[in-house]
Amino acid sequence: MGELLSQLRDPKAGAATDRLARLVVQDVLARPLEEVVDAHRTATVAAEVLGDWLRSERAELKLLEAWKESIERVRCEERTLGDLAPSEVIEAVEQLAMQHYSPDRKLLLSVLDRPPVRELFRELLTETLTSFGKKISAGGGSSALGALGKLGAGRSKGGLLGRVGGVASAVGGEVERQLERRIPEYVDSGLSQMIQRFVELLSDPDRAAEQAAVRVALLQGLWERTGPEIADELSRLDAPATATLLRQSLTAWVGRPEAIPQLAGWIEGLTAEYGGLHLAGVLEDLDLLELFDQYATELAHGAALQLFETEAFALWLQSLTEG
Repeated sequence: MGELLSQLRDPKAGAATDRLARLVVQDVLARPLEEVVDAHRTATVAAEVLGDWLRSERAELKLLEAWKESIERVRCEERTLGDLAPSEVIEAVEQLAMQHYSPDRKLLLSVLDRPPVRELFRELLTETLTSFGKKISAGGGSSALGALGKLGAGRSKGGLLGRVGGVASAVGGEVERQLERRIPEYVDSGLSQMIQRFVELLSDPDRAAEQAAVRVALLQGLWERTGPEIADELSRLDAPATATLLRQSLTAWVGRPEAIPQLAGWIEGLTAEYGGLHLAGVLEDLDLLELFDQYATELAHGAALQLFETEAFALWLQSLTEG
C-alpha cells in the first residue's frame, strides 16, 4: 500500500497521477455536451448553493466587503484607465465609436421623451430664460434704457434726469415681471420642440461624423481618469444599501418555484442546440481545445495530488487494500 500511495503522490509529468488526470480530461472531451451537462441537476445544484449562501448571515457582509476591497484596489492605482487598458482594446473601442452610426429617430425619441427627462429639460430651459431675463432687467430692458437708468442714478428725483432714470428703472422692472410671468408659457410651448431637436441632432445621418466625434471625445475623457478618481466616484454609491438590495433581489429570484425550471430551461435550450456536439469539437471550433486541455489537466492533476496527500485518502486506500 505504501508503494502505491507513493506512486500516486508523485507530482512528476508522466507519473501515475499525471496520466490519470489526462485520462479524466480526455474522457470529458470525448463526451457529448448533453452527457457532460445535466440541465436539471446543474440548475438544482446552482440554485441550492446560491440560495443557501444568500440566506446566510455573512452573505450581505461578504458582498459589502468585496465591494469595498474592489474600490480600495482601484484607489491604489495612480495610472489612468488608458494606461491600464491594453492599447489594442483602446484602439478597437475607439474604432467602434468612430463608425458612422446614427440611432433611429423614433426609437431615440421614445427612449428620451419620458417625464423625468422632460423635467430635466424644463429646468435647464427655465434657468436659461430666467438668467436672460435678469440680464435684460439689469440693463433696463434695453441698452438705451439701461444707459438712461445709470445716468439718472444718484440724481434728484425731482430733476429731469432723475425722473428719466426712474422711468427706465420702472420699465426694466416691468420687463422682468413680464418675463417671469411668461417664462413658464415659453417653456411649456418650447419643451417638446427642444427635445425633438435634441433627438434630431443625435439621430441625423448627415451629422454622423459629428456624433462619432462626440463618442470618441467621451471615451477619451474616460481613458484619462485615474484610479483615485474612479474610486471616489464609486464611493458615492450607497454600498450597504446596494448590497442589501442585491441580496434581497437574488434571494427572491432564487426562492421562486420557477427558478430551477427556468434555469434548467436555459441550460436545456443550449444543450438542445449544441448537446450532440462533443466538447472537444466545440472547443476546437473556438480554437480553445489546446488551452482547455492544458488547464483542465493541470487542474485535475493538482486536485488529485492534493487529495492523495491527505490522511483521509491514505486511510481509505488502506481499507481497500486490507479488505
